[in-house]
Amino acid sequence: MKIEFARYTEAISLSATLTEKVGSICEFWSAISPEEAKWMFISDYLTKEGERVFESVFLASENFIMEAKQFVSSEDFDFVFVRWVYGAELKKQEYDLKQATEKSRLNIHIYCPEGANFDMKASKENCAYLWAFFREYVRPRFHPK
Repeated sequence: MKIEFARYTEAISLSATLTEKVGSICEFWSAISPEEAKWMFISDYLTKEGERVFESVFLASENFIMEAKQFVSSEDFDFVFVRWVYGAELKKQEYDLKQATEKSRLNIHIYCPEGANFDMKASKENCAYLWAFFREYVRPRFHPK
């Protein structure tokens, strides 16, 4: 796993077991992708009881994005060529796009060509990482249908 990806898993307090799974997902990416992964985002949300649930791992390169859905309990992958993004739906709660708090939430639904869509969720400090992913990866790819 790339050093910056390992630092990210530490920053969002991913357990050692889940970090190991993420490492396996990175190895899978390397086996199937013609390009190096440059971006990573791990989707998470909080239950009503306040438990943090990590849901999906997203890896992206210049031209591809992969989602490892429900990575904690399964090996279900979508790997898609994405040159353009047609739109995005953003929902935020107690997040000013600058400083995340314990109550911050950010959800982004990305609309891609050929019906490919991705739902990304973030809570707490992970909001900053999702916002960075949006700014650096999604926004530059906006293109009209």
